Formats: sequence, C-alpha cells, structure tokens
Amino acid sequence: MNLDELQSMWERDSKMDMDNLHDESLKIPQLHQKYFTLYTTTKLLKKKAEDTISKVRLERHNYYSGKAPAEVYVEEPFPYKVRDKESMSLHLNADEKLTKVKLKNVTNGATMVYSLVAEKEADIKQSKISVSSPIGKGLLGKKVGEIAEIQVPRGVMSFEILEITSA
Repeated sequence: MNLDELQSMWERDSKMDMDNLHDESLKIPQLHQKYFTLYTTTKLLKKKAEDTISKVRLERHNYYSGKAPAEVYVEEPFPYKVRDKESMSLHLNADEKLTKVKLKNVTNGATMVYSLVAEKEADIKQSKISVSSPIGKGLLGKKVGEIAEIQVPRGVMSFEILEITSA
C-alpha cells in the first residue's frame, strides 16, 4: 500500500452522514483500530528494514576492512583492506548489496523497489535483481527522474526512476 492508496482509503472512511451522527460515532473505535494497526505495522516493517540494512552495512564494513570470516573472501575475493573513513564511505556507498532503486512502470503506473545485487544473490521474490540482468543493466547509470527503456523478453518496458538510495 502506498501513500496515495492510504489517503484514498481515509477519504472513503472519513465521510460522515451528518443526519446520523449517533451511528457515525460508533465507527470511531473501529476506524481508530484499523488505522492504528496500519501505523504500527508500517513502523514495525520500517524498523525491520532498518535493522536489516544495519546488519548488512556492518557485514560489508567488516568485509572491506578485512575483518570478515575467511570463507567470505573465498566466495567474493577483495584484495585490499580499507582503513580510512573516507575510503570506507566510498566503498559502502557504492556497494551493490546496499543499493536500492524505486521504479514506476510507465505503462501501468505500478511502483516497485528493487535491490541491485550481484548475480549470485539475485532473488526476484525478495525484490533483489542482478546488476547483470536486463533490468539491472538498463538501470545502471540512470538518475532520478530519467526514463529507462529496457529490453526484456516480453518486449520493451519503460520505467521512471523515482528514487535511488544507499544505506
């Protein structure tokens, strides 16, 4: 659910029959419960996402500083040890595991958020797309507000870049 859908739902729910205020007042506890549940669910999801980003950021910090377990470097070699804060910041900001992009399908108006990840970590069910996939390649180098015309097996899809975030 996005903000526009939530506002539309509130517009429908908040209409009052001024001739029947007694019955309308009985709806207040139900509406309160409905919107409080939406609020708390959203807050919990946000907190969970922030915790996940913090954990991934710590893992990536340890990786770049040479403190990750040895098996991590077998799977994903990194021959350097980053020591200074500025270089670490540059590495973390460019890290594919920490990059998310919010897109709007120009054709149907649907919005989606994807994490751009390495090919071996891609999982469309978890909204993780590979930077080497058709959509991933089509998004590389794009900026917020630009339209990406991407060739996919079903034809050409157009996506507007709404937001690009790094943890």
